[in-house]
Amino acid sequence: MQLPVADPYEDYSENNPDADSEEKFTEIVIQQAVEEVLSRAPYPNEFNPIRGGTMRILNLRLIDTFGQVFDLKEPNAQDILVSEPLVPPKNSNNPIFLPPRLTQPAQLKFQWLSAADGNQEVNNSLPINSPICGWLLPNNLDDTLMVYDTQGRGLGFINNQAVWQPMPGSALSVDADMIGNPGLQQVVSYLLGQDSDFIECFISALDNALETIAPENSAQDKALALLMGRAIAVVRASVDLRVQGKLAISHNQKAMKRDLDPYLRSTNGFETVKFPIRIGEYHRFNDGLVGYWVEDGQGNYQDNTFNAPQCQEVKHNLIKTHDDRAVNLYQSVSDSTQILTLLLDPQGTIHATSGILPIQQLKLHPSHYSTALQNIEILFSTAPVLTEVDKVNISLPIEPGYVWSWVTQDRGNWSISKDFSPMETKTAFSGKQELIGGWLKLSKTPGD
Repeated sequence: MQLPVADPYEDYSENNPDADSEEKFTEIVIQQAVEEVLSRAPYPNEFNPIRGGTMRILNLRLIDTFGQVFDLKEPNAQDILVSEPLVPPKNSNNPIFLPPRLTQPAQLKFQWLSAADGNQEVNNSLPINSPICGWLLPNNLDDTLMVYDTQGRGLGFINNQAVWQPMPGSALSVDADMIGNPGLQQVVSYLLGQDSDFIECFISALDNALETIAPENSAQDKALALLMGRAIAVVRASVDLRVQGKLAISHNQKAMKRDLDPYLRSTNGFETVKFPIRIGEYHRFNDGLVGYWVEDGQGNYQDNTFNAPQCQEVKHNLIKTHDDRAVNLYQSVSDSTQILTLLLDPQGTIHATSGILPIQQLKLHPSHYSTALQNIEILFSTAPVLTEVDKVNISLPIEPGYVWSWVTQDRGNWSISKDFSPMETKTAFSGKQELIGGWLKLSKTPGD
């Protein structure tokens, strides 16, 4: 149908003198054009880019596969059954609740970022480029935090006084400011900038969170974890809220008038509305999130705060836990992409929940972490030890799948030995005795 050209602001007072020009145009010109196709011409006066509220059904037409029609007029509220998310509040007069939703097609984008190429996105399902920047491992016996590169090779550790120490006996031992991966270096620099109280609370937060994480098909020696904790991957990811195409604009009569004046049509500022986004799922065993930082783009973390939404019972003003109620990001359509540094169990799945769009999930490909987990070794400071000269008499527990080594330093040179002598249990000492100090290293048995 081709309608004749008409001016919506022309005076149509002859037929309806009490109506304004917009209503006259709608009810006279458009209604006459469509004739009996519609009982009342549409009057698009509202612009609701974000839907929300309650709803009631006035009229409902059901048509079966045979074309039979059944019209339902204003059904009773008690006759309408809705799913749990659509149950309205108790004080609502309408039987259906409509949670907030963007009416324009939109997407919550949750994506891994390459560990090697900065902010380059990584395909979540393909093992082409790894997002793992490095590894952290709580040493519960020494109250230290071990640091490893992407391949699981030891770089050093942060002691309980927030001081960096190179990894004993490792050829890759480096100073903290010489760590090759920028993402891992930023994490280490942040931790070294805190005090001993924070390090203690931070390690406690990691252990607390790991207690609630048990991914499917994961095999973890609980007794061993009491000593060395579990390897935690340092990973970067991005979060963004996007709409399809250009931003929706108002198409009501007032917007049309602004176009003719000429002003730009308004979006009513819906693109600036910030929606909460929850990273991780509390007490969901398959969710591997331990915690995260929000990067500020200047080489620091937002508010200098570590977010640990899986954690409880940690009292520190720089660590936000589940006890602090909601631990959320806030993102609008117009906001730039937020970059996160995540600490996670590599075998778990990470969830991003917005409440307005489907839940997004991220999961590491096994090729990204399997080799590193085999390479990770942990050291325990051991001193002083009274032993025979040129022998290491230490009683060691048997850990299936692991082997012990003795790491010591003499005049700047490192030596590693797996030759342990049985500990002398008699009161009489045989031969000369000496006090020695070093580190016990626990490694995966080659081939396991």
